[in-house]
Amino acid sequence: MNIFGHRRNGSLQSSVLYSRLVVISSLSVLTVNLATGQEIRTDEAAVHRAVSFVRAIGAREASVNGRAEMINRPGTTYRLWNVDLDNGSVSVSINPQSGVVTGYSDFKVSDLVTDRTRKHDDLVLREDGLVWARAEGVLRAAGLDKLSMVRKGVTHNSPPDGRWKSAFDGFTVVTRFEEPVQGWKGHLNSATLTFDAVTGGLMLLSGSDQWRFDPPGRVMERGEALQAMQGVFSQCLANARLRGARGQTDAWTWPGNDAVLDKLRLEVLKGGNSAYGVTEGARLAEEHRARVCWFYEDSEVSLAIDAESGAPIALTVKKGSPSYSEKLSGNSQVSVLRDPELESAQDSGKSPVSLDVRSPGARRASATDLLVAWCLAGACLVVLAAALVHFARHGRFKGRASH
Repeated sequence: MNIFGHRRNGSLQSSVLYSRLVVISSLSVLTVNLATGQEIRTDEAAVHRAVSFVRAIGAREASVNGRAEMINRPGTTYRLWNVDLDNGSVSVSINPQSGVVTGYSDFKVSDLVTDRTRKHDDLVLREDGLVWARAEGVLRAAGLDKLSMVRKGVTHNSPPDGRWKSAFDGFTVVTRFEEPVQGWKGHLNSATLTFDAVTGGLMLLSGSDQWRFDPPGRVMERGEALQAMQGVFSQCLANARLRGARGQTDAWTWPGNDAVLDKLRLEVLKGGNSAYGVTEGARLAEEHRARVCWFYEDSEVSLAIDAESGAPIALTVKKGSPSYSEKLSGNSQVSVLRDPELESAQDSGKSPVSLDVRSPGARRASATDLLVAWCLAGACLVVLAAALVHFARHGRFKGRASH
C-alpha cells in the first residue's frame, strides 16, 4: 500500500492511478514561474497567460488558438480579461493589471463530475494533505499565492449511497483560502477551488486579488459609534418618509440604545453600497478598498459605518423582512435603490423632511401613528356628518313655516 492509501497490485488500473498520483503530487509542489505582476494589454498576451496557466496546473493540452475579450463593468473601473480555450470548454479570467488568474472553469471536467454512469472505484484526492498540496500548486500557478492566503477549510462531497440530489452532486472536493487582515476581524481577498475527486482535475476556481486594506487613523469608541448610528437611522427614516415607504419607515425606526449596543461589532468591510443618497460605500467598492467599520444587523436592516469617520458605508433593508414586502403607491416593491429625485433634493438643500430621530421604542411605532391618524380622520367624518344633518333639518323647518 502506498502513502496515499491505495493498493498497488500490479494491475493496469492501479498503475495508471499511481502514475496519476505522482503527476499531481509533482504539480502540487511545483513553483511555477509565470508572468504575474505584469500588466496584460493585448489579446495575444491574455491568451498566452491563460494557456500557460492551464498547462501549469496539469490540465489537458489547451489549444493556443484561444479568444480573449476585455470585460468592463458599467459605471466602475472594474476590468477583466476573459479567455476561452479549447472551443470554449475552458474559460480563464485574468486581472489585466496584475496578470493574476482569478477565475477558471473546465466544462469537460464538469461533465465528468456530473456523469451519473461514471465508476468511482478509487479517488485520487482522498487525503486532505494531498488536496491542500494540489490546491496550493494551483494558487502558485494563478499568482494568488503572493497574497499570503491561509487555509480555511476543505470539504469532500459525494452522493450518499449513490443517490444524486442535484446536477453537481458528483465526487468533488472544495478548498477555500482567505487573506486575513492582521489585528482585525475579517479578510480581504479569497479563493475557492473545486476539484474532481476522482481524477484530481480542477473544475472551478473563483478568486480575487484586487482588494486592498485602508487602515484607520483612529477607531471611534462604542458610545461615539452609537451616536453616529442613530444619526444614520434618522437620515434613513427621513428619506423613507419622503418617499412614502411605510415599510422602510418601520425598518429604520430606532430600535433603542441597548438593542443596538448588544449587536454592535467591529469588522473589516470590502467596499459598500449606494443607497438613500449615500455614496461613500460605492466609491470604496469602485476603488477596491476595505475599511474597518462598526457593523449592526438585526432581522430587518443591516448598517455599517466607517469606524474612523462615522460615515455610512453599507446600509440595506433585508429582503426577507416583513417591512421589505410592504407595497408603495402603485405596484413597486420597497427597495433601497438610489432615488434620483430624493438625491437632487438633498443636494440642493431643499429636502422638506425633518431629520429629527424618534425616541427609542418598538419597531412598529409607525403603525401606532397610522392608527391615530385613522382615528382623527374618523372623528372629522363624524363631525362633518353631524353638521350636514343639522343644516338639513334646519332647512326643512324653514320650508314648513313658509306654508
